[in-house]
Amino acid sequence: MWLLRVACACCVATGVVMPSLGQGQEDLIDLKLTSTYKIAGLTVLGAEYTDVQAIKLFSSLQVGQEVEIPGDDIRRAVTGLWAQDLFADIQIEVAEVRDRDVYLVIRVQELPRLTRYSIAGVNRSEQETVKGKIDLLTGRILDDNVLAVATKRIRDHYVDKGFLDVDIAMEQQSDTLFANGAKLRIHIDKGEKVKVDEIVFHGVEAFEEEVLARKMKETKARKWWRFYKPSKFLENSFQSDLQGVVNHYHGQGYRNARILGDSLSRNDEGQVKLDVYVEEGNPFYFGDITFTGNTKYRTTQLDSLLDIQRGEVFSLERLETRVFMDPKGLDLSSLYQDDGYLTFQARPIERRVVGDTIDIEVRMMEGQQFRIGRVMVQGNSKTNDHVVYREIRTRPGDLFSRTDIIRTRRELSQLGYFNPEAFGVNPIQHPEDGTVDIEYT
Repeated sequence: MWLLRVACACCVATGVVMPSLGQGQEDLIDLKLTSTYKIAGLTVLGAEYTDVQAIKLFSSLQVGQEVEIPGDDIRRAVTGLWAQDLFADIQIEVAEVRDRDVYLVIRVQELPRLTRYSIAGVNRSEQETVKGKIDLLTGRILDDNVLAVATKRIRDHYVDKGFLDVDIAMEQQSDTLFANGAKLRIHIDKGEKVKVDEIVFHGVEAFEEEVLARKMKETKARKWWRFYKPSKFLENSFQSDLQGVVNHYHGQGYRNARILGDSLSRNDEGQVKLDVYVEEGNPFYFGDITFTGNTKYRTTQLDSLLDIQRGEVFSLERLETRVFMDPKGLDLSSLYQDDGYLTFQARPIERRVVGDTIDIEVRMMEGQQFRIGRVMVQGNSKTNDHVVYREIRTRPGDLFSRTDIIRTRRELSQLGYFNPEAFGVNPIQHPEDGTVDIEYT
C-alpha cells in the first residue's frame, strides 16, 4: 500500500507524497513524476461518529474524478478535512493501482468526544452556575477550541465578580468505558477578590479628583472608614462608572469631555491602582433660546417655564428635563399635556454655536386638544370595580391630563389590587371626535 503522508504545519498540507509499499503491490507510482489517475474507488476508514459520505464530501474527492499524484488534489483534500476540526490525524493512502485507475483510502482518527465532566474547587451552587456558563454537552467533540472557550467563560464569570486572579485548570483523560471517549476535570481556584487601592485621574483641572471619584458609584478606592461599601474591582461596573464621570462633565458644560483611556496596575499586595486619563475640553454656555410652532402659549410664558438663562453653563440633561419630564411637572410637555394636548411634541436642536455659546431652538407640534371619553379598568379581580373607580382622577369629559394619569396610576398601584410590575395605562385615541379612552390594566 502506498501511503500519501501529507506533512503539515498548523494543519496546512504541503502535498509531499511518501511511499509505503504493501505486500503484493505490483504497480508502483513513480513519486518523482506527477501522473494523472482516475479514482476508481474511495474508502473511508476510522470513522465511528462522523458520516462517511460527509468525509468524502469534505475531501472533495469522488469516484470517477481525475487527480494528479503527487499534486494539489490530495493536498486540497487533506486541507478540506482539517478545516472541519473533527480529526486528530488524517492520512490518504493508495490501496491499489490498476493501469491509470487508483483506489484511495481516507484514514482518519477522530477527535475524542466528551463523555462526562466534573468541576472541583468551588461549592455545589457555584458548580451549577459554572455549568450553565460553559454549556458543555456530552457527545460533543473535545478539541482545543472547546476547552479555550470554556476556560474563557469561566474566567470572565469570576473576573466579573472581582476574582481577577482566578486560575482554571482543564485535565482531560481517556474514558475507558467509551470508545474514543474523554472525561474532563475542571479545577477552579478563585483566589481572593481584588481590591481597589487607589484611583488617579490625569488631565483634570476643572474639578477636584475627589469630586470625580464620588461620581463612580460602584468603583471605590479602599478607605479605612468605608466599611459599608466594598472596594472590589469589577470591570463592567468600572466602565459604567467612567461614563458617570463623563456625564458629570457634560452636566457642567464640558460637552466635549471624554475618557481617553484607563490602565490597571497591581501593587505588591495584589491590589489595583486605576489610572484614568481625561480630556476635559472647554466649558460651553447657553445662548439664546427660541421657540417655533407655539400658538397656545406665548413665547414669554414658555421662556419663563423653561427657566434657563443666557450665560448659564450648558447642560443637555437640564434642557431635556425642562422640556420633557421635570419631576415637579415644571416642563413644557406637562404644560401642554395637562391641558389636553396628548400628542404634543417638542424637539430642541442646536441652532448655532458661536465660540463657547450654544443657541437653542425648541421646535414644537402642539397637535389637537383631547377630552377623555371612556375610562376602563382591566385586571381587577380582588375588589368591586367601584372601589377602584373611586380612586381614579380622570373623568369622562375632562381634558386629558398627563399629571392626573400619572397620579392615578401611582395610587392604584398602592391599593394592592393590581400587579405593580405589569400595571400600566393604555390611552386609545379617537382623533375624529377629539376624545381619548383611558384603559388602566
